Amino acid sequence: MDPPDLGKYKINCDAAIDVVGRLVGFRIVIRDSEGFVMASSSLRIEAISSPPVAEAFAISRGLQLAIDTGLLPCGIESDTEVVVDWVNGSELLCSEIGSVITDIHTLLE
Repeated sequence: MDPPDLGKYKINCDAAIDVVGRLVGFRIVIRDSEGFVMASSSLRIEAISSPPVAEAFAISRGLQLAIDTGLLPCGIESDTEVVVDWVNGSELLCSEIGSVITDIHTLLE
């Protein structure tokens, strides 16, 4: 986990899934270029269908936290590379995750 460049922030986010209980927990931390925590959030919701959808939702919530707190510009760090690739890409995904990725693209505008 490398710190962001001077004057920028980094969103670290992760999701954990309880498949049996159909619960998902999210943890979001935004750090500055010195590694200090500037904002954080955690929440729990029900009924996320898959780990990639959960991770995409965590990224979406992290971006919303950065916008709400004015911690911009920012980068995103996630342990689910395929979701980061979808966020960075322009491919239209016609699935549940597609709507979350579209929300992320809207936040990035």
